Amino acid sequence: MHLYDFPQSPNCRRVRMYLAEKGIDIALKSLDLSAGEQRISGFLLKNPFGAVPLLELDDGSVIPESLAIIEYLEELHPDPPLCGTTPFERAQVRAWERRAEFGVLLQGTRRFCIPTRFLPRGSNKVQKLRRKPVRCSPTGSPSSILI
Repeated sequence: MHLYDFPQSPNCRRVRMYLAEKGIDIALKSLDLSAGEQRISGFLLKNPFGAVPLLELDDGSVIPESLAIIEYLEELHPDPPLCGTTPFERAQVRAWERRAEFGVLLQGTRRFCIPTRFLPRGSNKVQKLRRKPVRCSPTGSPSSILI
């Protein structure tokens, strides 16, 4: 089992913090998102969204998204419980996760999505960045989007 990771990603950091708190040792495979390693066809076959974190199990199946990874690991390693032991405690944990996601993590990730705000107005680089297609599928099918 290994975790595809990008050290600066808030969601990857969330999973790494969980692993550290639980004392779980999982091999990390770092991807360089700035070099586009998440867009290579091999990774897109694992996760068509090209996002990290991604947990790959020993049988080759994958679990994307930080909260899904954490819940999966919590089921495998219930002690000590970090996600609650009663329905009410689990609901409270999920509520705080959502608050953190929308209040903190979402704001942090927006800085990586569209870097044009840091370029001079009218710059050709701004126009090039906005027209660059981002592939959402390994085939480049109509699911490609423009930023």
